[in-house]
Amino acid sequence: MLVERLRLINFRNYARLDIGLPAGIVILYGQNAQGKTNFLEAVYLLATTKSFRATTDRELIHWLAFSQDFPVARVMAQVSRKTAGPLNIEVIIAPQSGYETSGATVKRIRINGVVKRAVDLVGQLRVVLF
Repeated sequence: MLVERLRLINFRNYARLDIGLPAGIVILYGQNAQGKTNFLEAVYLLATTKSFRATTDRELIHWLAFSQDFPVARVMAQVSRKTAGPLNIEVIIAPQSGYETSGATVKRIRINGVVKRAVDLVGQLRVVLF
């Protein structure tokens, strides 16, 4: 199982990121607050539908997105799998109606373009976090 491409839109400190990932070991390095942990958090979100850092999904939306009419965070990945074929995963975090007062969000999940429940996504992409 290999994440070949990762796309982030308005996710944490990433306004936009579209990166192809090579096979093998990938090393993330950089200064503090550059997005290394946010990158790992995005992959974890695609695997589990949850953040390992945030207490609410609202925290995952880039702060500049709130200046737009409809702040939405989008995390997408293209995954190659040996036995089950290619996999396209998308997690969208968007405001729920009444968002301005409650801050509530809704999470939408698509697997290969088909809307699915969160429980259907778990296990499609396997990750280990330590």
